Order: sequence, then C-alpha cells, then structure tokens
Amino acid sequence: MSDFISEQEILKLLKKLDHDSQESESERMGSSSVAGINIEGQIKDGYIKVEQGKIIIGNPSNGGKIPTIEAQLPVILFVDGQEINRRMKISSESVIEWKIEEKPLFEIEVSDDKLTAYLIVHRPQRYAWVLSDNTSTLDLTLTAKEDSAIILETLNLQDILAVVENMNIKMNLDVAVIQTEIIQPTYRPVTIARGKAPVQGQDARLDIFFSENIENIFTEVRGFVDFKNHLNIPSVKSGDVIAKKTPPVDGQAGYDVFGNILLPEPVHDIRIAGKESVEITPDDIVIARKEGRPRITGNKIKYFDINTAFIVPGNVDLQTGNIVFAGDVIVYGDVMDNMIIESLGNIYISGSVYNSTLTATGSIAVKGNVIGSNLYSGYFGMLYNRLYNGSKQLMDYLEKMAESVKLLLNEISKKKLQFRYGQALLLVTESKYQQVWEVVKELLGVISSLQTYNKDAMQQ
Repeated sequence: MSDFISEQEILKLLKKLDHDSQESESERMGSSSVAGINIEGQIKDGYIKVEQGKIIIGNPSNGGKIPTIEAQLPVILFVDGQEINRRMKISSESVIEWKIEEKPLFEIEVSDDKLTAYLIVHRPQRYAWVLSDNTSTLDLTLTAKEDSAIILETLNLQDILAVVENMNIKMNLDVAVIQTEIIQPTYRPVTIARGKAPVQGQDARLDIFFSENIENIFTEVRGFVDFKNHLNIPSVKSGDVIAKKTPPVDGQAGYDVFGNILLPEPVHDIRIAGKESVEITPDDIVIARKEGRPRITGNKIKYFDINTAFIVPGNVDLQTGNIVFAGDVIVYGDVMDNMIIESLGNIYISGSVYNSTLTATGSIAVKGNVIGSNLYSGYFGMLYNRLYNGSKQLMDYLEKMAESVKLLLNEISKKKLQFRYGQALLLVTESKYQQVWEVVKELLGVISSLQTYNKDAMQQ
C-alpha cells in the first residue's frame, strides 16, 4: 500500500512543475530583454512578471541575477509572511502576498471635549483591486488598480448608525444630516451629534469701599510740595456702606455626546462677619455704625470692624504728616512744630505740643507741655474742623478753576477773539465745577453756626 502525500509536498510539486513549464517556455522564446544568456547558454538571469493578476517568478541559473520586488502604495507587500518596505530579492519558493491599504468608506470622530461627534465620508463605494500586468523583468515594482466593475461595499445609513451605536453616541443624534452626507457627500467633517457644555458658576465677590492701607500722598500747593498734609487715614462715618458681598451663583450641569453628565466647577463662597461697630444686612451689605477707621481681618472668615482710635507710636512731625481722623487720636510722643491734628473724637498726647494746632469734638488731654499752640475742643472744635476742611477744599477748587480759565482765555486769544474773564469763569464753573456750590453752601452753614455759637457765648 502506498503512503499518503501531504499538502505541503503537493504544493512544492506544483511549483516545480510550474517552474519547469516556465523554463521550457523561456527556452522556446530564446533570449529576451531581461534574461541574458551568454553565447554558450551557460548563464541565465531570473525574472518576475504579473500576468492576469498572478505573480510569476523564474529562478536564475548558473550564477544569473536574482529577481527583486517592491510595492507601490496603496499596495502592501508580504514575503514569507513578513511585511516588506524595501526592494527584496525573491525566488520561486517565496510566498508572495499583498493587500491594499485604503481608508474605510467613513469614519466617526469625537472631539477632545466629547461635546461634538463628526461624520467623515471618504468615498461612497469601495471597489476590488487587481494587480497591474507587467512583462518579465528582473526588478519589478508591484502596482494595482481598482476594478470599478466589482463593487465590494457601498456607503449606507445602516452601517453608519451601527458604528454610532457601537461607540455609544446617543445625545442629539441628527440622522437627517447623516442621510444628506450619504446622498451628497462633502468629504469634510460634518456634525452629527452634540452635547451640552456645563455653564460655569460665579464665585462670591466682596467689594470693599474703603482703602485698607494708610497712604502717604504728597500734593503740590501753589508750586510747593505740601510735606505736612500727606497722611491719608481711611475713615468712615456712622451709616456709611463700607463693603458689599455678591453671593455665589451655581453653575449648570451639561452632558457629552455619550450622555455622561458634565459638572461645572464648584463655586467658592466668602463668609463675612461684623463686630459690634458694624451691621451686616440680610442682603450682605456691610454698614458702619461708628465713626473711625474701618478694618477687615481674617482669611476663611472676613471680619469687619471700626477702629475708633488712630495710634501714633512716636512723634507727629513731617514724617507722619498732619493727622485728620474720624475717631480718637492717641500720640505716644510729641507734636512737633507747625503740625495739625484734627479728631472727631478725643485727642490724647503723651508728650508735649510745640507750636501746633489740635482740634477735637471731644476732649484734648496733653501730659506734657503746650507751647505756642492752639487747642480747640468740643462743639467749637468740630465747627473749626469743618471750617478748615471746607476752606481748604474751596481753595483747591478755586485754584483749579483759575487754571482752567487761564487755559481757556489763551485758546481764545490765539483765535484773536475777545471774551470777558467773568464769562469764562462762569462757563468753566457750570461745565466742570458745579460741585463748588455745595462746598460754598456748607461753608456758609459753618460760618453761620460759628456766629451763633459766638453770640451765645458772649451772652453767657
């Protein structure tokens, strides 16, 4: 009984028979352009050709040249199961395989934020590919072409929806857009599903209506720098609004194209509290209930307070400047020459006062000596303080108004026109400095109060 032959042995036998047949054909054809045979017929180069989509390889003999092969995209070449990216020598025993690298009919892409899904149509149909025929040659570049007679796949709605479902895209899916792109493809990304971005909330905001720092502001008065009135102490009166809190606003959740909830960033609140001298209304408005210097302290909780005393640890001099404060003023040193302290409370001086002016609505206490100085306390002191500040404010306005009138008259004179100074002053006042009338009105009230106070004092 004869033994069974294996499939591998059958394949080798078929290749050998095919090879022998090709050699016989080559001998009949004689010499060719690629198979060089010497005069004695001892050397023969190998060859490779493509015929009716089939790759045919002939081995060299007697030291002839070995045929080579490479592929041109979109053809991907495999030799003995390995992908080949360069030209390679082969023989009739080599197992040659190939495939086509091409894009699918369509792709579904999702944006990085997962809020938008896109359909990209690459082609409406996919055709079969066949190898391009090539005559016998020593070095072959394998190419292929589409066979439009053989349609392997056609773009359709069901296939696209199946991919969309597998990707779990479900929110606001627009099937009409998909159908339109199938019928009239643009070959560009088109939106087929949308999510909803979360709406971010707003953190609480705290608006402070006073300066938290004592400032030194030097101003020029009549061409000279005022080195005394440079200290600016923040102060408030009872009833002043010193801060306002705007509550946080929560955001709104959104969702992505997969239906996942997208939460907004958490908002941050600001906790505020007031001490005895401060009132906080239900709508988070902070109101001062005493005169003095407002303060804000704390980190996690913001505490508001009114400091009713301003403390000077040393002397009151050019370095500190004049002091005008709505509460008590406490000086632990001396008040040096030509300085001014004005307080709507009490003044306490641990040292002496030299050639200076102290004004307080309350009492004035000096532990040391008072030399060449003026001290005004009580109701008269308050009136004097208002008269001084009002007069200073009026002088500032008058200087600015005079400068504005000067500039206006200079411009008018350039145009060779005439204009009265009084008319220019009235025009500047009405257009830029209407608030000067309020200052004048307040000063007249103070002067009237002083006259009444002096009259009553004389009668007593």
